[in-house]
Amino acid sequence: MVIGGDIMEGDIRIIETDVLVVGAGGAGARAAIEAALNGCKVVISSKGHITKSGITPLAEWSYEAPLGHADPRDNSEIHFKDTVIEGRFLSDQNLVEALANDAVERVKDLEKFGVKFKKSNDKFVQTKIPGQTYPRSVMIVNGGMGMMLGLKKEINRYENIQSLEDTLITKILTKNNKVVGATFLDLKKGKFGYIKCKAIIVATGGYEQLWPVTDTPPESVGDGFALAYRAGAELVDMELLLFYPVVVVYPEHARGIIIPYECCIEPEYVGGKLVNGKKKEFLPEGSPPVRDILIRKMFDEINEGRGTKHKGIYLDLTRSPKSEEEITNYLESMISSTFRHLLELGIDIRKEPIEIAPAAHYTLGGIKINEEGKTNILGLYAAGECAGNVQGANRLSGNALTETQVFGAR
Repeated sequence: MVIGGDIMEGDIRIIETDVLVVGAGGAGARAAIEAALNGCKVVISSKGHITKSGITPLAEWSYEAPLGHADPRDNSEIHFKDTVIEGRFLSDQNLVEALANDAVERVKDLEKFGVKFKKSNDKFVQTKIPGQTYPRSVMIVNGGMGMMLGLKKEINRYENIQSLEDTLITKILTKNNKVVGATFLDLKKGKFGYIKCKAIIVATGGYEQLWPVTDTPPESVGDGFALAYRAGAELVDMELLLFYPVVVVYPEHARGIIIPYECCIEPEYVGGKLVNGKKKEFLPEGSPPVRDILIRKMFDEINEGRGTKHKGIYLDLTRSPKSEEEITNYLESMISSTFRHLLELGIDIRKEPIEIAPAAHYTLGGIKINEEGKTNILGLYAAGECAGNVQGANRLSGNALTETQVFGAR
């Protein structure tokens, strides 16, 4: 029996397509668009609803693109160097070169898809993040959710893209080291199915939910790594995980909320302070260090007994030399969704310190790929966070969203 172009054999649903994209966040959505643009029939699967599940909708606004609008000295070569250096020279430099070279074009694509960016005089507003030589981060209006809404709108334009929501891919099938399809479970109906395809792109994010404190959604369990590994794909640098420095650990009802430290403790912006449980500052004056160094300093305070009651430290904006009006303006312009969410929970970070700690944030290792996203299995690709060795041992803020678009398109 045929239903909507699919075949039913008994209780088993069989779908035939050219490309299966597993995961519908930033990388998966961009990959589906590119495949459809090249004339392929595409099925894109998601464990939840597209734009309402996954990691990308929770991302903040930062996307690294060496446009040179804030400082004309910035370019793709500087972007490349910053990424390699801050990744502690452990990234695959061929992948970093692809990231830096394609970042600007992918921003232009996003604009065409309807994604909004903050601009001034028709130029992108670009901010400087720790680890950047020059201001490079463009600001996506409404952050990752704003980006996903634009990508979803673009997906809806293509009749050759079929979306499978509430669907779990259970196994990648291969024959003679080549992809031939995948099995899936319809999470609503509880029924299994089979997708026959020529290529599979894995874009399932990371495995942060294996850690006790994380700012990622519940579906970040590493299933994409397991799918690829069981199909014979090589994994790389799986021991490398990026923690985010400023994530709420108390009060309990706000636990896991990320507060962008780049805005909050950078002297050029809010200018707040990180203080230990004894209310003493422990960072040197000036701009905060890059993430991995900052996190080590924070853990030193906690592990040496100078942490808070809930094994954290304090983010204290009351120590900022700026007026409450200035602080409010920065919070509203740079992290408005987080600021307002905390206010809705009865927490005003302008008026009192809040307990925070580093939390599992981003998987740095993953499925081994080349510059085209290819793995060692014919027809199997990976893109986004689940692909390994792009960022090295540390990731610059904003490079995650850049990676989704660059390697999703490749």
